[in-house]
Amino acid sequence: MSNIAHLRRDPAAGFEPCLPENDYILSKDGPIPGVENETYWFSFDKPERALSGSVYFWVHTQLRTMSCFVVVWAGVKRYVWQAEHFNYHQFLPYPEVGEDYVQAPGIDVRIRIHEPHERHEITYKDPDTGTSLHLVTRALTPPIKAVGRAHLDQPMHIQGELKLDGETIQIDSYSIRDRSWRGKRHEQASKFPPFTFGSGISGDGQISFNFCGADDPTKNPPWAAMYDFKAEDLLLEGWIHRDGKLSKVVKMSKVTEHDRDDFMRALSWECELTDDTGRSHFIKAKRQSSMILAPWYNIYTDWQQLSFTLDGHVEGICMSNEMFWNDYAKTLRG
Repeated sequence: MSNIAHLRRDPAAGFEPCLPENDYILSKDGPIPGVENETYWFSFDKPERALSGSVYFWVHTQLRTMSCFVVVWAGVKRYVWQAEHFNYHQFLPYPEVGEDYVQAPGIDVRIRIHEPHERHEITYKDPDTGTSLHLVTRALTPPIKAVGRAHLDQPMHIQGELKLDGETIQIDSYSIRDRSWRGKRHEQASKFPPFTFGSGISGDGQISFNFCGADDPTKNPPWAAMYDFKAEDLLLEGWIHRDGKLSKVVKMSKVTEHDRDDFMRALSWECELTDDTGRSHFIKAKRQSSMILAPWYNIYTDWQQLSFTLDGHVEGICMSNEMFWNDYAKTLRG
């Protein structure tokens, strides 16, 4: 696959409300062949320890199966097996779906929806490693949903407790969850330049942003001679919530500093986001922790916690997924 037009969202299209039922598993009946899926993703951080964690449900609604992981890592990891906690099950039965919860069978992870799009409770136990989670989320803004897309992002305040190999760690952080439903998740290899999926929140929880896109081809990224894409084609979508207002990102110019001795992993990046009012937002982000994790086998992703500054004075934490495929990766050493 080399055409990314189907992934781009119209920059002129705005946002639309999320219904309460969008927070629940919708496809409960009628298995038919296909790649329709629903997802839940929550992340949490302990920035002073460069520690990050993620809980992910990937429900293959038409296949009647699911994948699920709980991972926790601190610092920079070259391999997933170096993570402080790594528990990824790719092939599980369909989840148990209750009136107010979704539970992964065989891995003891439950997401309870106390108030749709407002408050969730996440529990997890792994007695073999002495690791468990009890987290409660509170919405900082209403869910953010682009017109015509069955997907939401939402800034959250996450509080609770992580027990990691028997050590108790208090969690009190901000992060952006995402949720998708009745969408198609194709897993085939692709011929795209590397993409960044970045989700950041300021230290006071008042400013948040999200974008998905590639570096600016006019700034000489390592792949500039490999792909013939214009800068405007390489922003898939984005938004920024600032001064109590939600704005669409309509333009992005980003440049990344890579570690050339470690598979071109991102060390830092600078990004200018322009919103639909014409206002520019300048973000500088630097890696604090990082771990390689491929949600499916045809993609490479580097999951990172970064500290960022916005416009030189607003500070916060960003969770960033740096993604690329075999077509790019096979050239990195040659």
